[in-house]
Amino acid sequence: MNQCDLPSFPLLSLTRDELAIVVARVEDKHPLRLACAQLRDLVDSAVTSLRRMYLGEQERLAFTPSLLMRLPRLADVDISGARGVGDLTPLAACITLRTLICCGTAVSSLVPLAACKLLQTLDCSHTSISSLKPLSACSALESLDCSHTSISSLDPLSACRLLQKLKCRHTAISSLAPMAAFRSLHTLWCWSNGVSSSDPLAACRALAKLACNDTAVSSLAPLAGCTALKELFCNRSLSTDIDFMKNAKIERYALCLTIYF
Repeated sequence: MNQCDLPSFPLLSLTRDELAIVVARVEDKHPLRLACAQLRDLVDSAVTSLRRMYLGEQERLAFTPSLLMRLPRLADVDISGARGVGDLTPLAACITLRTLICCGTAVSSLVPLAACKLLQTLDCSHTSISSLKPLSACSALESLDCSHTSISSLDPLSACRLLQKLKCRHTAISSLAPMAAFRSLHTLWCWSNGVSSSDPLAACRALAKLACNDTAVSSLAPLAGCTALKELFCNRSLSTDIDFMKNAKIERYALCLTIYF
């Protein structure tokens, strides 16, 4: 069988986006399947227009820099659960990247993402990362989940003034100081860590959802000015002062002292 007899592989029945994803999965292992000139033209067209790529749950998946360089419009990448991915370096070429879901992978560094200036959503939970420093270059970031990682500081996020949603559960952080700069912060899940003060949250007037379970937070009084607060979870924390809610006239809230996550 020659190379151009291989169209029996059902490439032509796929949509343009589906075809591009197939290319991403088989190009390294089966280059001959893409050698036919007719298929190559079709593949190039599909790849060039690709905006979203889902490659999750692939045990042996490895990014191909040459492939990613051919994705000028790639905006959303989901590699969640891809245990074979440990290096995000090829993504530095994806300057249009806006969403990256890499939770549950072997990723240990976010350094390549410093080149992704348009990044808005990042889920790097359940990985081996220990620093958020590269994200100081991602000023467009709006949503971050860094839960179940080894990070110890949120300081690099000070430059991310557009942040609206932050999940930092089960980490080694001890301070919420950078939160004082987040005027648009809407949701904060920060339970099970060393945080002891809610003072920085006084500036988060847009805060609507807060979970600080299993922390050393002793006072919620700084939240008195957070009139948008609707959901509050602080069980198994040291805080006992909830009078602030009455003083602030918060009309809609959910205080659940027995909820478990």
